[in-house]
Amino acid sequence: MRKTIIGIVMFLAMSAICGVAEAQCTLTTVTESLPAFFVGDPANFDIEVCCGTAPYHFEIIDGEMPDGLHLNANGKITGKPREEADVTVLVLISDSAGCTLGVAYPVRVMVPEP
Repeated sequence: MRKTIIGIVMFLAMSAICGVAEAQCTLTTVTESLPAFFVGDPANFDIEVCCGTAPYHFEIIDGEMPDGLHLNANGKITGKPREEADVTVLVLISDSAGCTLGVAYPVRVMVPEP
């Protein structure tokens, strides 16, 4: 958690230095949280954003997806999780106008109940 907070602070500092004024950026995440994923079940989930300038780019800048899950540059989470996990990833979302948004997403993988 401490690593995530440090990552967020660094991200905010970099955004201010890069010269893109927050008032000019309207990039907003629609996806507030990720669903639970289950060991062995295929994942297929899109992180949604709005109000920025498409196309959007998604990148994990802190943390790692659980083994078997992947986030692609278009914001789609796919794969088949291999083991239980409870982690947080910091996703940097950017648009073609140069606006950026950092979002911390908890990612939970559970064992399905019989």
